[in-house]
Amino acid sequence: MVAFTGIIPEYECRSDNCTAARANYSTNPDKSDRDAVCDFNLEKDTDYVFDTSRTTLVIDYDLYCEKSKLALLSSYYFLGGTIGLFIGLYIFDVIGRRTSCIAGSLLNLIVTFFGLFCDSYPFMVAIRILQG
Repeated sequence: MVAFTGIIPEYECRSDNCTAARANYSTNPDKSDRDAVCDFNLEKDTDYVFDTSRTTLVIDYDLYCEKSKLALLSSYYFLGGTIGLFIGLYIFDVIGRRTSCIAGSLLNLIVTFFGLFCDSYPFMVAIRILQG
């Protein structure tokens, strides 16, 4: 199953608080449905429920109101790439480029496989750094 990182899922209100918040923000062009959920501190599964037709990191790790954590996932990937560059330069000289390239590809394959079983945000961060 594929988990999409950038998709913000639609939600359906289940309480009057959610409906009122959505109505309040629908007249304001500077605000969105996300702002209604986040600003009014609505409870997931009590006040609103996500459309679960697609699996997303937003749903899995409850990142709907935390845009910065979601955006940082790609930055962690590039951080891992930068660290890997410096480590790779040394390893290329010690064991050779062909062997290093094969070992790096296998490591990336294994780390990506373990990424399928991420059950928390910190684990996902570690996987993204190792993938880079």
